[in-house]
Amino acid sequence: MKAYRAIYCVLLVVLLMPVLLNCKKQSIPTDALPIVTTHAVPAEIGAVSVFMGGEIVSEGSSIVTDKGVCVSTNQNPTLADGHYPAGYGKGGFAVWVAVSPGTTYYVRAYAINANGTAYGNQVTAAIPGNLPTVYTYIALTAGSTSAICGGTVLYDGGAVVTAHGFCWGTAHNPTINDNKTSDGSGLGFFVSTIWGFSPNTNYYFRAYATNSTGTSYGDEITFVLEQFNGPTVTDIDGNIYHTVTIGTQVWMVENLRTTKYRNGDPISNITEDLGMPKGIHGYSDYEHDPNYSTIYGRLYDWYVVTDSRGIAPEGWHVPSETEWTTLTDYLTNNGYGYEGSGDDIAKSMASKSGWEPYSFKGSVGNDQLSNNRSGFTALPGGGRFFVTGPHTNTGFYFLRIGIEGHWWSTTVPTMYGQGGSREIGYDWNAIGGFTTIEDDGYSVRCIKD
Repeated sequence: MKAYRAIYCVLLVVLLMPVLLNCKKQSIPTDALPIVTTHAVPAEIGAVSVFMGGEIVSEGSSIVTDKGVCVSTNQNPTLADGHYPAGYGKGGFAVWVAVSPGTTYYVRAYAINANGTAYGNQVTAAIPGNLPTVYTYIALTAGSTSAICGGTVLYDGGAVVTAHGFCWGTAHNPTINDNKTSDGSGLGFFVSTIWGFSPNTNYYFRAYATNSTGTSYGDEITFVLEQFNGPTVTDIDGNIYHTVTIGTQVWMVENLRTTKYRNGDPISNITEDLGMPKGIHGYSDYEHDPNYSTIYGRLYDWYVVTDSRGIAPEGWHVPSETEWTTLTDYLTNNGYGYEGSGDDIAKSMASKSGWEPYSFKGSVGNDQLSNNRSGFTALPGGGRFFVTGPHTNTGFYFLRIGIEGHWWSTTVPTMYGQGGSREIGYDWNAIGGFTTIEDDGYSVRCIKD
């Protein structure tokens, strides 16, 4: 009896199998779309590409011929917003997608079969930005208790720089939790005048910049407030300059910043750079940014320097080659060389900060706190140079700030339409004399009549 019952069950299963299989097939409509899910996107700081993907849970009523992700900065992205294919068929998938740091994206996986397109759930991909890139340029004495500092934000890290400035203290590596300034936002060069310093005290400065990812800091500069005991002089624009006596000469400590001749006539501000010189003479701010001129002074061409209207304040003038030589001879003959003798006097003339570092002992960029024994305070203001050649556009370029300082003399051009200048570099130990293109823009350091 039990045997007959077992045979009966087997026959029943065999007879019902086609019906059961037919029912299973009929459970998926003939026009069914795929079923797809979207995977979460990993957050990677400063990423420029990330994996995005999903999974085809069901192909629907026909095979999946295309799958991938739709990505947009707008909600609920579709194929029309931009998509990244990842193959075909059922299963999981992932694809690299280019992203911008500091940007929020919305992502949906998609799958296409003969009946149309299906989308998965939306996920949010908030890509963190990088930290900003910020540099500390220079810290200089601006008065008996004040200093002027310069820094620049070169890269925002993929997110808006909401604040930048300087932090300082009497201990290494100051942060925004110590003393700080707030000098604006965004990219570019910035300056700040800070008060309340004491003489003969080591202070440590760093520029900082903040975006949504956090705060980054520039290199640290060690600063000691220098005391300038000479009288000050004011130009026609109202700019005030300290002075220093070196031998028999009295020099300005800062580079000239005037925008007018001594009689009040304006000096042209040259803002056009590309092409051959246009015969228009005047001054430029480095990179056409007046913030640079606050520290480094303005850049003048030789025609302005030698104009009969004069650019120096009353009682002062731009030095000749002979006067430059008087200065350098005095320093050479009076022990201002690096080791107390010789003509390696550049270090004794250069400012105590702001130069590119250099490993060679006795060079301007090495051990910068030991610079400036003469009090001349030469600054690495770079210049505006005329450049032509097969691999660049002909025109003027601002170059070598932090690397070199160039100063005009009034000596008549010596050859090929060139005028004389003096130059100090971060990797040098002496001051050089050069012939220079008259249309170039260089700094001016004035000497008393």
